[in-house]
Amino acid sequence: MFKHAQPVKEVPGTPPSDAVIDALGAILGALGDHALALPDLTQEQIRQTFDAWRRHLLVGAPHPTSARFVGRDVVGARRFAIQYREDEMQFHGKVGTALRDALWHLVSQVSSSLAAGSAEDAKAEAQLAVLKAALAKGSVEELKVAARATVEVISSSLADRRSRTDEQLASLRTHIATMRTELDQARNAAQTDGLTKLYNRGAFDGHIVRVTQLSSLVAEPTALLLVDIDHFKQVNDKHGHQSGDLVLRQVADACVRAFPRQRDFVARYGGEELVIVAHDIDASHLPKVAGRLLAAVRDIATASLTGEPIDVTVSIGATMLEEGDQASTWIQRADKALYRAKHGGRDRAVIIADGRDVVV
Repeated sequence: MFKHAQPVKEVPGTPPSDAVIDALGAILGALGDHALALPDLTQEQIRQTFDAWRRHLLVGAPHPTSARFVGRDVVGARRFAIQYREDEMQFHGKVGTALRDALWHLVSQVSSSLAAGSAEDAKAEAQLAVLKAALAKGSVEELKVAARATVEVISSSLADRRSRTDEQLASLRTHIATMRTELDQARNAAQTDGLTKLYNRGAFDGHIVRVTQLSSLVAEPTALLLVDIDHFKQVNDKHGHQSGDLVLRQVADACVRAFPRQRDFVARYGGEELVIVAHDIDASHLPKVAGRLLAAVRDIATASLTGEPIDVTVSIGATMLEEGDQASTWIQRADKALYRAKHGGRDRAVIIADGRDVVV
């Protein structure tokens, strides 16, 4: 990856002006902030590499790929940016193609199932007509033969339908697993929140809808946690908004450390609220992971810009994804749990599961 980003000696001539260098630095910074992940590089790794090139051009920081390089490698920075964009377009083009193929397979399966079912239904209806005719004649022997044939046709139809349904479900599970993988990769392309570097509200809104839609096909225990920083307005009022930003970033980092798996989705929900979608976690483990996050936040050693310490705690509302949930009903239940946590004294988690509250 980034095979063209090798050190290149500047061609003798007029050096670029400070304004040009500043512009190049701003462009590299923007590209890094909005980078998309690649198969062997995370979004953060790519951002850090862009930042290394930016600092190399602006302040003469060490060359990102060669410690022996002397000078400012403008050509190398340009080649690095071009190579990244080429790799990015190629990879995410493949992701889109794979998703289209999976959806087309799903449509084909449903279409063939409907066609086969119609043929079987027509055969059963024809045999029922024979049975009706035998009933009208009143012949016991003809009635026995017609009834036996009808039972055989319907039994065969049901067996074929059951076998075909099992095969289609197995095929759908395979393709849904593929779609989930592509969903995880496509998630990295969503915009991030500039302050916390978490996914933003728009990315969360799209992700939770897809999660609830997939749950109707393949059940997977999934938890939703709303995290609210306690007394955040007081932090801003007493210590200043810059100190408040620092607290928010540190709580965001604590959430990422508490839910480090690749499929766990951590986003900034709005203001001082964060949200986590934790996959493959059942209700019995939810109190433990919520307690771990509470403890991680309490351990944050935060000082304001004046050096005065700031005690940081959060309130958490959590709930499991239930059968029949829409994104809105799932969020409403988590929000109700968060309300109970805040009005129960804060610095705690309330989990709504199986119709009851669990307080951590």
